Amino acid sequence: MNIGLGFLAFVFAVLATPALSRFLTKRNLTDQPDGSRKIHTRAVPRLGGVAVFSAILLTMVSAIAASFVFALGFSTNLWLRIAPALSIVFLLGLVDDLYSLSARPKLAFQAWAAIVAVVMGVRFGANAEASLEVTLLQALMTVIWLVLCTNAFNLIDGMDGLAAGLGFIVAVTIAFGGAHVHQNEIVLLSLVLAGSLLGFLYHNFPPASIFLGDSGSLTIGFLLSSLAVLWSNQQTTLPAKIAPAVVFAVPLADVLISIVRRLLAGRPIFSADRDHVHHRLLRSGLGPRRSAFLLYAAALFSSLVAVVSALFPMIVGLGSFAVFTCAAFFFMRRLNYVEFHALSTATRNFSLARTMSSHITLGRFQEAIRATTEPSPFWLALKQACFDFGFDHVRLTWDGRLYEDHLPMSRRDDRMSLFFSVDSENSLVVSGKFSSHQHGPAFGAFLQTVVKELRARGTAQLQTARVIHERPASKGASVAARQAS
Repeated sequence: MNIGLGFLAFVFAVLATPALSRFLTKRNLTDQPDGSRKIHTRAVPRLGGVAVFSAILLTMVSAIAASFVFALGFSTNLWLRIAPALSIVFLLGLVDDLYSLSARPKLAFQAWAAIVAVVMGVRFGANAEASLEVTLLQALMTVIWLVLCTNAFNLIDGMDGLAAGLGFIVAVTIAFGGAHVHQNEIVLLSLVLAGSLLGFLYHNFPPASIFLGDSGSLTIGFLLSSLAVLWSNQQTTLPAKIAPAVVFAVPLADVLISIVRRLLAGRPIFSADRDHVHHRLLRSGLGPRRSAFLLYAAALFSSLVAVVSALFPMIVGLGSFAVFTCAAFFFMRRLNYVEFHALSTATRNFSLARTMSSHITLGRFQEAIRATTEPSPFWLALKQACFDFGFDHVRLTWDGRLYEDHLPMSRRDDRMSLFFSVDSENSLVVSGKFSSHQHGPAFGAFLQTVVKELRARGTAQLQTARVIHERPASKGASVAARQAS
């Protein structure tokens, strides 16, 4: 019977989608190409989520009617519990498709829908007795999970057929998991969603004639994450309880990668860009269809890991997680994100001892110059600090006097000079091997202190700071590489 309802949802979606597409085109409710972030080159109807939600709704109404009229015994209690929150999410996506809401109100309404779902019984650990504190913690975890997965499907919906195809794979996997734990209602809803998505995917696969829009991607993410919560509650071992989350590996990885990338780059986490996983695959030359199939394969692999973890003993589940982690790491490296390469480089180059030494050098310099206003003590403190930071040559021209000292220099290639022009007569030059100046915030604070002190001690305002790379004489004289204020 459940498979029959899934087929009915498929038929509804297949028939409703082209009619909806024609209606949206006549009303000019299309997604226009922008020549930058969006990858399509023609106007495409963007409210395909209406077809998906309508197919689900019509199928469930048909199931309820059949239960009353023919006494077929379809269990629809779970649908009645999820429907209110799911309707909120669908309407939110529909309004966003029409009026382009900002991130904050979208998150607020998603959180509201998640709270409604929790109140209706969609909550981690809902089947077990727990204290009030534990119950509130479980409720909070559920809200976070629902909002996170909802946005994950929303963000990955940037390529024809991707969100619908991934949603179909996840829905079938959850249906299989629900059947294993004898939860007929989970199976029914999962298959209805799977049928709706498959029918819509017939029109959405590259090149798409209609887009899901937020009304579709948000609905898919919310319904699937709700079903995953209920599936997890039926598991006993830890790997089996985590298995539903593994099914969401592809969309969750994309959203988490996006958040970390933007944090590392110092950009707002809600800012849009063309650096999602599917964008990377498209730029590699795979094309829309091959990129979609590759991500489908990744989703099938994560679903297989989830099923193995749920069906087999704990040791087998832990082993499958280990294989999954290695595969995910390999895939991440193949994407070649510059942000993660920079993080890896910074991690490898980090030295606690060197960082502490740099801050100690800075503190000693600030302490030494605090009690003096004379040029000579200031010069001695400045010279010592420069040597401690790794420079081997210091020259200060100040109030008509030249202060200069240096340590024995090694090779002259790969050296760097910092030149501070005070005015036409006064300047500061420090030189050394380039690699020796990776001291992070402490070194930057040292340079700021020097500038501040030179200004405070009666010198003219610093005008220019030039970085000069010195090269061997046989290769030419030193040249200016960049300028900084």
